[in-house]
Amino acid sequence: MDTTALQYLSYGMYIIGARNGERLNGQLSHRVFQTTNTSPTVAISINRKNLTHQFIKESGQFTISVLGQGTPMRLLNKFGFKSGRDIDKFANLNYRLSPKGIPYLVSYCLAYIEAKVVRVTEIDEDFTLFIGEVSEAERLIEDGIPMPFSFKYLARRDKSEIAAASKPETQ
Repeated sequence: MDTTALQYLSYGMYIIGARNGERLNGQLSHRVFQTTNTSPTVAISINRKNLTHQFIKESGQFTISVLGQGTPMRLLNKFGFKSGRDIDKFANLNYRLSPKGIPYLVSYCLAYIEAKVVRVTEIDEDFTLFIGEVSEAERLIEDGIPMPFSFKYLARRDKSEIAAASKPETQ
């Protein structure tokens, strides 16, 4: 089986936000999709080892920040390659709290969605599928273009931009 064929599936890039008490966390994800529209629901697949998974499991809520093209690599690196156990991922970033108090990005974000978990499915030994009923959604940028995900996109990034990713975000 040639699993590289899966790389041709289209995905966007998102930040999944979560909260546990006063503590905020988030992670980069491309495993997000809308499941219904009459009673809007969305699904996210989260690795069980991630702190975001723990926060969503305990709180039953999450947000999805839809990233736009032009989102800097330093932001992707902060949410995708660093652990919320070690850093405050929302420190020094332009973010807001949804009506339920879950963080979402403002800078580089086209829209955000807040959802309440209505179903949890353990997919395999590594991932959980959270299905959430949308409780709030807002467009933040009128004419933005969503950032696509591809392995080639991340692999082609300029090495200097990747090195700059570890510098604090000021946006």
